[in-house]
Amino acid sequence: MAGKNLQIKESAVKEKRIWVRLTRICNNGCLFCLDSDTRDGTIIPREQVEERIRAGREEGGQRLILSGGEATIHPNYIEFLQLGRQLGYQWLQTVTNGRMFAYRKFADRALAAGLNEATFSMHGHTAELHDTLVGVKGGFAQAFAGMRNLLGRTVVNVDVVMNRLNIPHLKEILEFYIALGINEFDLLHMVPFGRAWNEHRETLFYDPVEMMSHLKSGFQLRRRKGIIIWTNRLPAPYLEGSEDLIQDPHKIHDEVRGRTEMFEEWRDRGVEPMCRDDRCRFCAMESFCACLQETLDGLAKDSWNSVRGSTSGLARLGEIVDAGKANRAAGLQLVVDSESLTEDRVAETTIPLSVVEVESATTTAAAGLLELDTVKTLRLTSLADADPAPLTAFLERPGTDLKLPAEKGAAELFAELPATLLERVSLYHSTHDYLSESLEKDLSPDEIAGLRDETGVALEGYPPCLGGPVQPRTEPDADLTILGDDGKLDLVRFTDWFITRHYFTRSLRCTRCVHHESCRGLHINAVRNFGLGILKPLKG
Repeated sequence: MAGKNLQIKESAVKEKRIWVRLTRICNNGCLFCLDSDTRDGTIIPREQVEERIRAGREEGGQRLILSGGEATIHPNYIEFLQLGRQLGYQWLQTVTNGRMFAYRKFADRALAAGLNEATFSMHGHTAELHDTLVGVKGGFAQAFAGMRNLLGRTVVNVDVVMNRLNIPHLKEILEFYIALGINEFDLLHMVPFGRAWNEHRETLFYDPVEMMSHLKSGFQLRRRKGIIIWTNRLPAPYLEGSEDLIQDPHKIHDEVRGRTEMFEEWRDRGVEPMCRDDRCRFCAMESFCACLQETLDGLAKDSWNSVRGSTSGLARLGEIVDAGKANRAAGLQLVVDSESLTEDRVAETTIPLSVVEVESATTTAAAGLLELDTVKTLRLTSLADADPAPLTAFLERPGTDLKLPAEKGAAELFAELPATLLERVSLYHSTHDYLSESLEKDLSPDEIAGLRDETGVALEGYPPCLGGPVQPRTEPDADLTILGDDGKLDLVRFTDWFITRHYFTRSLRCTRCVHHESCRGLHINAVRNFGLGILKPLKG
């Protein structure tokens, strides 16, 4: 990916965006509508909308996005733009079917109120195709007129919901709008909800493998100067060779926020979402939901042998022991960050504790803990301050292990550690929040293989085809870092934790590997960096 495009895409993801729904009604009847089961024909009261706009700004919102249903049919739409500008939002955007903008006076008023960007939902390049998909005859002509009223006066871009009817024409659709002067597109994968699934699944849902030639033909247009293409919800395995189009994993937060009630019901009452059926194979959230189910099952266990803690780790452990959740006989094992673990706190606790692993960003932060008998493993999360002297002293104690991220600087550190101790050192698959971090820090697979061959160091977290262990990675029974103050799983913390620690993916080829059932592949940002092509199926 070109550096400029990466900067644009990451800055967009990091920007504080406030989505405000104005209506639960739409003047289109899209066949693929995923929200049709929540649209009750209502206009959200002005006071409620204004309250959300104000609250979003107080939360630090930079970009205000007005959406629906169809946002522009709200009678106070222009006033909401004006309010956003008055409150100091840096950018005002709307997602629209575009039809209201066909009225020149309406378009002029929206621009005068401060509209910076209009995202038009356009699903075809002809009236026949677009009107069929949106369920309104004349919808294309009206939206096209609205687009012309805004082009050259504000930013205009296009969303396309990809489906069985329009994917064969994807390249032509994009070229049609590029010719009009539009240079940014978001290609949305079908979502198995609402009218799309309940009424039109046979007509609209598609096998991406069957449509791959059409998808690649459209994707190639991003190579043109100035053209930016995003994908939305398209599972990563279908983007091999176009990994720069894999959606930033932080967009999962939007999916969770959009269906908060569903996830809370699952967490609080054990009501598994109704969509956990055959439709999972069409959904980019499949691995997220599988991880959530596994985590909820783990938290519900009667007794835990191992726990991951954080700054409040020891205090929370006391509560767990009192509640009878800790396995006293096993000697509860704790995986904890170095800032929460001090010599005094270890001495004070009466918990039968075996601190197996301490996670620390630097050796300096962990220096006071390396002599504790309870610390068996040190896991550094950065090599920026990897001092070989205390690490060597730690490894010289019997039964200790050192885990290092497979990042730049590892070879230099190995050169300063005694070769006789390297059998207790391992390189683990380092995961990152953002692609830019992987690009900056991570060793390539060839560099990792070279280090392994030269030092004999073990690899952890990598698939067997890249030299990793055959056994799947084990995790603590429970992770307290994702719990809120009320003791419940916090959905925001869980989502961040999933993205950083558990969002792994594989190539479509991996189904042919002998380790398919146990291997989770590579972290999503490593895949975005190095590509899916490095994964090779192994035969038995």
